[in-house]
Amino acid sequence: WGCTTRVSSVDEELLRNMKEVGCIFITYGMETADEAVLNEINKGITIEMVRKIIAITKNIGIKTVLTYMIGLPKDNKEAQDRSFEICKEINPDVIGDGVVCIPYPDTPIYNKGRELGIIKDDSWKSVYDGIGIIDNSFTKKEVNAIWKKHRMDARIWRYKKEYGNAFFVNPNF
Repeated sequence: WGCTTRVSSVDEELLRNMKEVGCIFITYGMETADEAVLNEINKGITIEMVRKIIAITKNIGIKTVLTYMIGLPKDNKEAQDRSFEICKEINPDVIGDGVVCIPYPDTPIYNKGRELGIIKDDSWKSVYDGIGIIDNSFTKKEVNAIWKKHRMDARIWRYKKEYGNAFFVNPNF
C-alpha cells in the first residue's frame, strides 16, 4: 500500500511503523522550491524539511514520489524551473508530473480569484477558468506549456535514472 502525505505529518518512527505494516511508497507534496511562495500559501514546511524526510523515507526502504504545483499565488517561471531542479537534487524515486493549482471553493486561493474577478461566479466552469492563474503572472497558455514541459522533463529524468542514456539511443525504445 501507499499514501500521500505532508512532510510535516511524518517522522522517522512513524515511517518505520508504516514500512513494518507494508507501506511501499509515499507521495509528498513540496508544492514549490520558492520559500516565499511556501509562506504565501501557508504550507508550513521548508525545503530543508522536504530534503530530510525524503532521505529518511528512502533510507527506511519506502519509495518516494515528490510533486510540486504550477500556478500558485506569486509563482513565476524562475520559481518553476527552480522547483524542478530542487526536485532532482532531492532525488526522490519519482518526480511527479507537476500539478496545476486548482482554486477549490472556500479556499484562500479561490477567494483571491473572486476578489481579482478571475472567478466570476460559483460555477465549476468559473473555477476552471482560474486554474493556475490566480495572483501570479501566468496566462493559461503559459501554465499549460510549463506543465507539458515539466511533465516530459520528469519522465526523461526518471528514464535516465532507471535506464541510463541507453534508453535514448536504443532504437527499440
